[in-house]
Amino acid sequence: MSSNNLLGDGGSTTHSGSETQTEGPLNLEVRKMKGVISRNIKRGSDLVSDALHIVEPWTVDESNEWKQKIYTSSMEMVNEHLDPNMDMPTLIKGEHAAKIKIYDQWMKEVEDRENLTSKEQANIFKKMREAHSFLFNSSTTNSSNSSSEEHIELENVPITHENGEIGLGVDLEPHLQPAISEGEISIDGNAVLHSSASEHPVEITDDDMRIFNLDEDTLWYKIIRRKKGWKDLIFEYVPICGWVSTYKKEYLQHDISVGLSSGTMIIPQAMAYAFLAGLPPIYGLYTAFIPTLIYTIFGSSRHLAVGPLALVSILVGATIRGRNPETTEDYVAYANLLAFMVGINYTLMCLLRLGFLMNFLSRPVLSGFTSAAAVVIICSQLHFIFGVKVPNDNYAWQMLYHNAQQLPHAVWWETLLAVCCFVLLWVMKNKIKTIPKTRVPLPAPLILVVIGLILSYAIRLDKRGIAVVGTIPSGLPKPHWISMLNWRNFIEMYADSLIIPIVGLIETVSAAKVAANKFQYELNMRQELFGLGMANLVGPFFSSYTAMGAFGRTALHLNSGSKTQLCSIISVFVVVMCLLLLTKVFYFLPKTILACIVMFAVSSLVDFEEIRRLYRINRIDMGLLIITFIATFALGVQVGILVAVALSILLVLVQVSRPSAYSCGRLPGTQNYVDVTSYAEAVTTPGIVVFRFDAPLMFANANYFKTSLQAQYDKQEMPVYACIIDCASLTTIDSTGVKFLKEILREHYEKKILICFADVRPKVIEAFKRAKIYEDVGPDHFFMRVHDAIKSILQNTLAINPLSDDVQGLSFKIPSIIGGRLAGKQIKIKLNLLAEIGDEKVSSVLGS
Repeated sequence: MSSNNLLGDGGSTTHSGSETQTEGPLNLEVRKMKGVISRNIKRGSDLVSDALHIVEPWTVDESNEWKQKIYTSSMEMVNEHLDPNMDMPTLIKGEHAAKIKIYDQWMKEVEDRENLTSKEQANIFKKMREAHSFLFNSSTTNSSNSSSEEHIELENVPITHENGEIGLGVDLEPHLQPAISEGEISIDGNAVLHSSASEHPVEITDDDMRIFNLDEDTLWYKIIRRKKGWKDLIFEYVPICGWVSTYKKEYLQHDISVGLSSGTMIIPQAMAYAFLAGLPPIYGLYTAFIPTLIYTIFGSSRHLAVGPLALVSILVGATIRGRNPETTEDYVAYANLLAFMVGINYTLMCLLRLGFLMNFLSRPVLSGFTSAAAVVIICSQLHFIFGVKVPNDNYAWQMLYHNAQQLPHAVWWETLLAVCCFVLLWVMKNKIKTIPKTRVPLPAPLILVVIGLILSYAIRLDKRGIAVVGTIPSGLPKPHWISMLNWRNFIEMYADSLIIPIVGLIETVSAAKVAANKFQYELNMRQELFGLGMANLVGPFFSSYTAMGAFGRTALHLNSGSKTQLCSIISVFVVVMCLLLLTKVFYFLPKTILACIVMFAVSSLVDFEEIRRLYRINRIDMGLLIITFIATFALGVQVGILVAVALSILLVLVQVSRPSAYSCGRLPGTQNYVDVTSYAEAVTTPGIVVFRFDAPLMFANANYFKTSLQAQYDKQEMPVYACIIDCASLTTIDSTGVKFLKEILREHYEKKILICFADVRPKVIEAFKRAKIYEDVGPDHFFMRVHDAIKSILQNTLAINPLSDDVQGLSFKIPSIIGGRLAGKQIKIKLNLLAEIGDEKVSSVLGS
């Protein structure tokens, strides 16, 4: 297809027989647009061709063929979007839409290629941005008027600079910088065009995106949406603004019904969990109030339910009991102070991007800890089941021992009440499950509390020796923890405030991810940390203790049809009504019922089935689970979590320090090389060892790398004369790894063993070049595939090169000063200090 055909008609007039028709001004404007775009596409495609040449070198003919193909398809897009029948504003939008699709096509050509090193990426991005400059920064409408150029904002597009760092901005010469004013991007992120043909900026709307068939997933669409104004920043850091601005009326019914159910569920649970932490039950309601409300403002999850948590409550109780508070007021103050410190830690984790710390608890170790912690929680509530008084113990075996001692003094009315509670909870969980004709789970704890209150008030259980909650103050009390905020308390409690966030974050993130995956929205991990941090920073000022995301109530939100965090706000409203109106009613609530709610809730955390599963899969993991369980059960939850973290880190270190290392052979009929111990049919070449190391080469495993390679040599039946190191799994290498690798290379040179590298990662290549390994070994000893290396070795085309010696001692340069002037020459000084052990004699040799 010729350029004239692509551009449309051949001249400014059209001929039909003997009759001549003159083009209208709009038709002429369309031709001018196409002509300018055509020239810009040619210049831009030359630059894109240069960028692709960096990715995959090609011949001049291949380059010209590609440029002709891309020019043809680009002009077809232009003809598709520019029609003389359009008015001028629509023409401008069509022109811009065509450019977007053309540039996106160019970028896709680059993105479809293989991964590159940082320097190559920087060169490619420079070419692509120059191509963008030619395509977008040239005047097309009213080309005679230089002020009619259209510009697009690209200063906030992430690029890779020459030094390999990713940053914002354009690394181009000033005359290539895309120019734009702040007003040329609309406040909602839409791209805006300026043209002399229109008095006001022309905005690309969502309808235009649909009309011109622009995909929202394309790179260019993301680029033009990258510009962030104050409104975008608010939506990013205050997520409630996002879902409130897009809220739909049909969501309201679902959110209200689920919120009411969640509120009725959290009231008895919160009171029970506060009771578990050793706090008065009312403080559980405080924790279900303000922290939940704060999280709905700053959290990114639309379904996560935040409030008191059983596992966190037992950790809070163990921490505070270790402080030996003298009064209930001091106990509450310590709980508030601990929550504030947890909030600080979450905020720091957000700022420092430390969310990965939760990954240091492996699943088997975590399962052992949670199972043992659940057993500890159950043991801590036994004295309420039997109605006996026991000391406040931190160890489960002590709790069992003291409860067994007090069994002769048990109040059997209380035990009978507990049995009835357990039966009722089991029936409502396993038989009835949901409210009839709905998907809303039956609020079993609330029903149990209501029945218990009615029964207690009717037959006065408090007169029969059954302990009741007693007087609960209404409203919000004045916080007293601020007076205890001093360096001594802060330092002494800080270690515990580090453990609690990690444990709580595991359940929080698990629940939030389940919700995000089910409803297909993005979960911002940093925003989750910030939301939890703000909830625990603000909550203590309203007498709450540590709050986290709860899996149980989050599951209720998901299964019952909740749409947004409005359901959490509704549940907060229910809690507030309870605090204002119903606190006096809870006077007659038996403590046994709260204990039964806690014990029944945490019983599902005891997972002995995991032991059987790990026995079949990995017995080392099973051993770690059992060790963690025993440590937590015998030494307490605080020591248990420390043991869990230590075992998880130890497991990582063991796996990193002793990874898989093996010889590879070729599968018959293929060019694939696999582990010879796993594939008996793999073929090896006598005298050539293909060695693969499935881990980064670092200080922890460098010596293991060396010994494993020697072990593979020892297994060979004939002397080894060549070795190929398959670096497919060797993603990084540190200085210790470089040192050991140089030792290996030097030993191979002395033994006259040829060594080659295959499938080396870009980062590793860069490290080799900095360490001069690449230079010394020789570029011809590096191959894309193992098969290519073996062919070169068998063809006897490679030589064994010596490794250059590292400079010993101190080496530095100083400028020479001749005649008082700084000369260009450099004098290299080498200073060697030779010391003889057992002799004080030290000789100093200065060489130039």
